[in-house]
Amino acid sequence: MKQKTIDLSNMSSQPTNMNMKRWEVINYLVKNNGYKRYLEIGYGNGDTFQQINIKEKIGIDGGNGTPASDTVPIRITSDLFFSDARKNKIDKFDIIFIDGLHLHEQVEKDISNSLDFLTPNGTVVIHDCYPPNEYYQERQQSQFVSAWTGDSWKAFVKYRATRPDLSMFVVDTDWGCGVIRNGKQQILKIDIEKDLEYNKFAGNEKDWLNLISVDEFLGKK
Repeated sequence: MKQKTIDLSNMSSQPTNMNMKRWEVINYLVKNNGYKRYLEIGYGNGDTFQQINIKEKIGIDGGNGTPASDTVPIRITSDLFFSDARKNKIDKFDIIFIDGLHLHEQVEKDISNSLDFLTPNGTVVIHDCYPPNEYYQERQQSQFVSAWTGDSWKAFVKYRATRPDLSMFVVDTDWGCGVIRNGKQQILKIDIEKDLEYNKFAGNEKDWLNLISVDEFLGKK
């Protein structure tokens, strides 16, 4: 089989500002908004979950990345969790972190379900919204990069283009931490059926994601 070749000349060695970790973004929002109840979609090995300082927290994971000995997370897919949550009318969450399957169609569903279970002043945080180049955002992790954001960015941008009732931005840190709250925004003027391609996203990231620096984020609540 012929080995695939790839041009690495334009791949950045430091794709985003890594000075603030995703759990620090979440903890900042928790502290400054007095949040009490947290849901994490995509518990994995618990690296993020264990760092969150909040009164009540639930972690779920429907994949195989969680050690069998870890009894903390609920082993269920996000779709099934939210279906059961509707049937049982569980309490809403102040902050929800989405870091599950990094494919845009699943992230879009996770955002929609999360918004339904969010308190009025609550926040949804989405990891991996800012792929530094096209290889990070392939549908499966590429052999040419060390991390995988998937194409989560497409789901975030779609909401930027269709929901004027939301306030949205991405913090340029830790592969891009998207933040969604109730509010208002000027929707993007893009064709979501034709424009959600990386070659159109590249060069327009700041506008499409409403990308802000860590310093700018720390000025927000």
